[in-house]
Amino acid sequence: MTLNLMCAVLIFLSGVHQRQVYLFSLVVLNIVIFFFHLISWKLHTAINLAEAMTYSDIHSGLVLLAIPIIFFTFSRWCEFKYSNSLTILLIVIVATLLAVSSFTSYSIRYDESIKLVNYKSIFNDNVALLSGVKSNISMLFYGITFVTWGCLLLFAIKFYKQQQSVVASALVLLLITQGSVSYVGYKIDQLELALFYIGGLPLTVFSVFYTLLIFSSYKQKSASLFNEKQSNLHLQQAITKLAEGLSSIDSRHFYEEIAKILYDFSKANYILISTIKQREQRCIDTLVALKDGQIINNFSYALCGSPCEIVASNEICIYSDNVASLFPEDKMLNDESIVSYIGSPLLDESNNAVGVLALLYNHAYKPNSDLLNAMKVFSSRAGSEIRRSNLQKRLERMAYFDYESKLPNRARLLEVINEKYIECKKNNTNAMFMLIDLDCFGDINRKYGDDVGDQVIRQLGLRLGHYSSKDKFIARNSGDEFAMVLSNVKGKTSSVLNVHWQAIKAILSEPCIVGERQIKIKCSMGAVLFPAQIDNRFDVISSAEHAIFRAKESGRNQCALFDPDILAKIDFQKELAADLAQALNSDGQLSIAYQAKVTAQGEVIGSEALIRWQHPQKGNILPSEFIDIAEDCGLIHALGRWVTNEVCKQIRQWINDDKPVYKVSINIAAMQFDNPDFIAFICRTLEQYQLASKYIEIELTESGLLTDITRAVSNLNKLRNIGISIALDDFGTGYSSLSYLQDLPLDVLKIDKSFIDNLSQARSAELVRSIISIGSHMNLITVAEGTENIEQVNALKAMGCDYFQGFYFCKPLSADEFMNYCINIKKR
Repeated sequence: MTLNLMCAVLIFLSGVHQRQVYLFSLVVLNIVIFFFHLISWKLHTAINLAEAMTYSDIHSGLVLLAIPIIFFTFSRWCEFKYSNSLTILLIVIVATLLAVSSFTSYSIRYDESIKLVNYKSIFNDNVALLSGVKSNISMLFYGITFVTWGCLLLFAIKFYKQQQSVVASALVLLLITQGSVSYVGYKIDQLELALFYIGGLPLTVFSVFYTLLIFSSYKQKSASLFNEKQSNLHLQQAITKLAEGLSSIDSRHFYEEIAKILYDFSKANYILISTIKQREQRCIDTLVALKDGQIINNFSYALCGSPCEIVASNEICIYSDNVASLFPEDKMLNDESIVSYIGSPLLDESNNAVGVLALLYNHAYKPNSDLLNAMKVFSSRAGSEIRRSNLQKRLERMAYFDYESKLPNRARLLEVINEKYIECKKNNTNAMFMLIDLDCFGDINRKYGDDVGDQVIRQLGLRLGHYSSKDKFIARNSGDEFAMVLSNVKGKTSSVLNVHWQAIKAILSEPCIVGERQIKIKCSMGAVLFPAQIDNRFDVISSAEHAIFRAKESGRNQCALFDPDILAKIDFQKELAADLAQALNSDGQLSIAYQAKVTAQGEVIGSEALIRWQHPQKGNILPSEFIDIAEDCGLIHALGRWVTNEVCKQIRQWINDDKPVYKVSINIAAMQFDNPDFIAFICRTLEQYQLASKYIEIELTESGLLTDITRAVSNLNKLRNIGISIALDDFGTGYSSLSYLQDLPLDVLKIDKSFIDNLSQARSAELVRSIISIGSHMNLITVAEGTENIEQVNALKAMGCDYFQGFYFCKPLSADEFMNYCINIKKR
């Protein structure tokens, strides 16, 4: 009974771990057997017939109860198809027999002549036992029991087929012993054997056996888990070493280190990490080769007839013995007396073999799972490194290669300039940078199309590529520009430059054949010697560009050497641009001067706002010096907004001070006028200072209007519609204004000072007369700029000029000085 309870507990714990239903039913069966043994003992120690009858009925009931449990346990254990349905049938039959026994006068085992018999067992114990005629129900009881044990024999056969021979053997032994104890029970009932009931003993023994089997299994699993843990620890240490030692080394050292780590793990006589030649997969090149843990020289290895050939087909190969005899054509295997071989493919991103990781032994060796797992890890890591290395090479080629010209691109050119600059500084030598620009290349694209232009670039790039050498690096700088860096320049700079200029001009002047077209190319070249001429590597290209500009100014198809004085001018312009940006954000440097516009009699009718810049260190800077710089660096928008705002604020101040107010002309640059927000800005500023639009006049040059004549007309009309007058400044200095003059909505024509200065010359006088006549016929007011003497004023007045502006009447004045001038004029 103790064994049954112990087995029940242990099997229950195993059932919880394994989550198997049959183990829980085996637990229930042991509990039933426990009570069977208990009731057997009570029956054998009964003191009267009534007590014995009670225990006999319970005893039989427990046997009946055990039948479906036994069937269910072993049927579910061997996964019998009809386990559940037949178990239910047995439960119904057993429940019926128990009900008949409980609620009727029928007994399961005895029918009549029942008596209590006492006898001495073979162990000299006093034993009580019921004796009587067997009932009819008992025959059904024995029949069910017999069928159940027959089913167990079928289940034993099923266990054998499922390769559970231990359980099958135990079950067969259970059936044999159960038959034996059943026969013993029969002999006891016949009073032919002085023993006691031991019918539950075989199942108890089976449960103990299975419990021991569970413990044996746990012990094996524990040992296996321990070994696996140790192996995993060993493998983890190797992987950790792999990760820690290879995080920041180059590819060559990577393969060396990975081979050394793998050697520590495998102790192979040879370790080879190789790549398969892509074009001809008949051999491999080792990236690293180890012999007995020492790095040896790399070598090529023939694939044909070697186990590596099989690995190259994406298969892991293991030859534990006699590998040299299996591959007689493999020279290395035979020369080095290799006995066993393990090879794993190194895969690319498409899972195609790009390399081989091979371990070679001089003795028979069968790899365990740990080594194979390590091979997988190291093969994966080595394959990743090969993929990374190949990708890096492709990316470098993409990053530094121009696909049209087949030359290095600008990115690589910048690197070479940087490298040569550092090299020249270190060695106290010079290099020459030559920038080659194709003259009028845009005309080729416009005339023949971009595809033809690309073909021309491709042919020129091929020619220049042939001219490049170790000392001559040639690249494509941009769309129609090539560049050459000449190393270690010695001798007279102009002579060296001329030699290469003549060579490059000859190379590029040969006609390019595109289809049936023969396209002739001319070029200009600018060169700079660095660091002799330029002491900043970042200015090398821009210096050559300035030299090209000089060459093109000389008539194209020319070569020019950089003039360092140009750089000083460029630096000054950059400095001035920075100072102007600062001046816009500070008070006191920028101011507005007003120059009066007057009649011939000197009566003031308006003024022109002129910006002035008083630099704290450089002094007075003329507008002619900084306006162009402002346009080049984009500050012209901010500068224009500042002038407009200052003028409107000053007019509002005059109005508030009850001073005489005249229309003020504001010069607007072409970039300002093209700004989509320009008109809205003018409207916002007038609204901000509550000014009438009649106080503002916009002055524009013809170059600012003729960029897009349609848009210019539209914007001018919008300005005039809100009451702002339009003046065309410097009229007559352009070349196309007359053809568009009739389309432009203008109010004023300003005659340029250059004509006024030469008014004494007959030709200039006729031009001025024509301009005034044009203005008169178009109902435009004419204003003569730069009138500086009475003779000019009289001549212009005689020609019909309306108004005058110049030093003869008034120089540009500050706001207060200008207002005082106006007041004094009115008093005369």
